[in-house]
Amino acid sequence: MNMSIGMANRAFAGVFLGLILCAAPGFAQRPANRGADRAQQKPVRKTPHPRSRGLRFYPNRYILFLGDEPVAAHFATHDQLQTAAAVSYRQQIESRQLSVMQDLAGRKFQVAGSVSTVMNAIFVVATPDRLAELRSVPGVIGVMPERRVKPDLNKATTLASAPAAWAQAAIGGQGNAGNGIKIGIMDTGIDAGSVHTSPVFNDAGFTAPSGFPKCNTPPAGTGTPSDCGLYTNNKVIVARSYVSMIATGNCAAASLTGPCTSAGVASASVSTPDDYSARDRDGHGSAVASVAAAVQNSAGTVAFSGMAPKAFLGSYKIYGTDGVNDGAPESVLIKALDDAVSDGMNIVNFSSGAPAVAGAKDDVQCGNAAGVWCDPLAHAFEVAAANGTVITVSAGNSGGDPFGDL
Repeated sequence: MNMSIGMANRAFAGVFLGLILCAAPGFAQRPANRGADRAQQKPVRKTPHPRSRGLRFYPNRYILFLGDEPVAAHFATHDQLQTAAAVSYRQQIESRQLSVMQDLAGRKFQVAGSVSTVMNAIFVVATPDRLAELRSVPGVIGVMPERRVKPDLNKATTLASAPAAWAQAAIGGQGNAGNGIKIGIMDTGIDAGSVHTSPVFNDAGFTAPSGFPKCNTPPAGTGTPSDCGLYTNNKVIVARSYVSMIATGNCAAASLTGPCTSAGVASASVSTPDDYSARDRDGHGSAVASVAAAVQNSAGTVAFSGMAPKAFLGSYKIYGTDGVNDGAPESVLIKALDDAVSDGMNIVNFSSGAPAVAGAKDDVQCGNAAGVWCDPLAHAFEVAAANGTVITVSAGNSGGDPFGDL
């Protein structure tokens, strides 16, 4: 490599921001004669579409905030997250989380997950009538409901002026673009590995960095094969799935039942079983990943290349099957981001959206206690960015209202 990872991060930050900021215009281009037709029409003030403006919450899902600051806020830089001091601090946080989770289990609350890197929080499934009880749990400083998040559209290397970026001296040309950089894609998964052999993610000429691949550990005794053996190669070096978090909702492990009451009885049916593997069953994530880092290829009918063809990719599957779990509570995104930062991704791309509700650092401004963030997802991204991870997030892909998305 002829340049440092830090230099490449700074160079590609501009490239990827261009990619995301060009997403909306790429899919919103009007026919050539559209402007002339409109000039003869009286302007009409449109009412924002309720789906893009309206705030949508995921039922029965809550974020519990704990008092200690997360690891990425306690240690200033990305490199420090791997130090012995950071590991010790993480263990301290997780030990306190465990005590809270044991208390929650005793009260028949279901824990969907927890994070400690970009946020110190526990995610639970509970009915709204138990909200006051959640707030009373020792160690919990506040509770927030979770928004529903949906994928957005994206397009394309030429719109993002990729040739101009490749020509920069720090990049070293298209063939070197992204060399050594790790890009995390939080989306529907990436079709790569032994299950899929698309030339888009061909790993010829790549050697996975030390410590990779990284995948979620399959449940013991289930006979489920590791996603690392199916959906990774020397280019796609992470394959994690969070679909099981979306489908959480069973009481006492019964099938198709809802959250537990305080007596341990299931409420209304909400569970939505799905394919929990890292496989992309939609195509959105694979498309986003190919725009970001598809390898150069001219053998087929159409020549193609991603923005950073020499970059590694990490797949963080946050959406399930269409029509089943095609939206996600924001805890799933926060957990995926937490893992991506811990895994050492230099860049994290999030081509999805949810209505913005507050500033990334707002807490008391919306009536919460200090440290109980009004917009938990935005704050998690803020912490990751402050720690040195380059964040790219799409905006304006929800139709008539370009300001309705995070």
